[in-house]
Amino acid sequence: MAEFGQFINNAGIMRNLKLNEDRDPKDVTREIDINLSGPVRMIQQFLPHLKTRKGALIVNVSSGLAFIPFPIAPAYCATKAALHSFTQSLGVQLERTAVIAGIEAGKLEIRPGLSNVLKAMSRIAPQFMLNQLVQMARTTT
Repeated sequence: MAEFGQFINNAGIMRNLKLNEDRDPKDVTREIDINLSGPVRMIQQFLPHLKTRKGALIVNVSSGLAFIPFPIAPAYCATKAALHSFTQSLGVQLERTAVIAGIEAGKLEIRPGLSNVLKAMSRIAPQFMLNQLVQMARTTT
């Protein structure tokens, strides 16, 4: 069996959901099952193995929309915010294990592209950014 020490969770679907319309609750929670419950279950399944590997690494792929919601995709944004929070908690709990030791250069979080901008703007001007995304959502629906 090959050495397995890297684990990448890249689960995600994003759908436009109009919450003011009648929907089956299973339909609304579909993204929660895929985007949040899936990665959490996978980590729970593989964590005992990863803890035995020197330099093991867990990467959870979230989104810039974890920081500021895009109103036409409320479930997606909520799941990515939850996954971000879960990942931070996981990092604290695994602080002194081999899993965290595998992250290069001490970076516990990597935000590519616009994710960095959204993270910064969620702290500087959260209401302004939310308003911008609301306007963007209105032009796309």
